[in-house]
Amino acid sequence: MRGSAAGWFWFAFTGGLPTLGAVVAAASVPLIGVYNTFWLSLVIVAIGGVIGSFFVREAQGLQPIADEHVENPRSYKRLLEGIDILWRDPRTVLGLVVRIVNTSPQYGFFFFMPFVFVAATAEAPYDGFMSAGQYSVLVSLVYGANIGANLFFGIVGDYFGWRRTVTFFGCVGCAIATPLWFFGSLLTESYAVTVVLGMLYGVLLAGFVPLSALMPSMVERHDKGAALAILNTGAGGAAFIGLAIPTALAPFIGYGGVVITYSALYLVSAVLTSFIVSPADPGEEGYSAEDAEPSFGH
Repeated sequence: MRGSAAGWFWFAFTGGLPTLGAVVAAASVPLIGVYNTFWLSLVIVAIGGVIGSFFVREAQGLQPIADEHVENPRSYKRLLEGIDILWRDPRTVLGLVVRIVNTSPQYGFFFFMPFVFVAATAEAPYDGFMSAGQYSVLVSLVYGANIGANLFFGIVGDYFGWRRTVTFFGCVGCAIATPLWFFGSLLTESYAVTVVLGMLYGVLLAGFVPLSALMPSMVERHDKGAALAILNTGAGGAAFIGLAIPTALAPFIGYGGVVITYSALYLVSAVLTSFIVSPADPGEEGYSAEDAEPSFGH
C-alpha cells in the first residue's frame, strides 16, 4: 500500500501549498494585511510542526533506520550517501530526472500562461481571452482536480504497478494533456474548454504519485532516506528548470514551442522509467510479497 500512502501524502501537500494556502491568504490579506498574514502563516506552520512532532506515532519512532548491521552507521561518511547513491545505484539518477520533469511545466505555466490567457487591462496589457479573476479560478480548479487524483493514482499504482502508472498516466498522459490544454484553449478561446483541459492536465499530473513509493523501494533499507533525498532534490530542480526553459527558449520559439518542449520531456521521461525497476513494485513480473514487506517498524 505504499502507493496509497504516497497518494495521501500528495493529497495533503497539494491541499496545503497551492490550495489552503491561497484560501487563507485570500481571506486574511483584506482583513489583516500582507505582513500580518506572514505571521499567521508562521502560526499555522508551527501547529503542523507540533502535530508532526508529538501526535504522529510510528513503530520506527525516533530510532535510526541504519541498524547494527550497517558499518559505522553514525560515521560522517553516511552523510554523503545522499550524493554517492547517484553512482552506486544509477536508477536514482533516472528517478531524479523524471521527478524534475514531473512538475517543471507546472512552474512554467505559472510563469507565462497569464501572458497568454489573460485579457488586456490598463495594468496588464496582455492579449488573452479571460479576466485575471477567471484565471485565478482556473488555477484553483486545475489543482483542485489534482488533489483527488493524487489519492486515485496512489491506489491505482498499488494494483496496476507503480512504474506503469508513472509511465502511462504520468509521463505519456501529461505529454498529451500539456499541448492539448495550451493549444486547445487558444484555438477555441472558450473558458469552459480551458477549464476542462486544464483539469485533465491536473488529474494526469497525479500519475506521478507512485514515484514516491517506487524510489525508496529500489534501494536497501539504509539507503531509503538517501533515495528520498534525491527525489526531493528533483522537486526543487523542477522549480528551476520549469522557469529556465521558457526564459531561455521563448524568445526564439515562442510559448507554443516551450509547451512542445515540455511535452517532449514527458516522453523522454516515459522512456527513462522503463529502467526504474524494483522487485517490490506490484506491477513487475518478479514481484513477491516478501519484497513488498514494510521496511520500517515491526
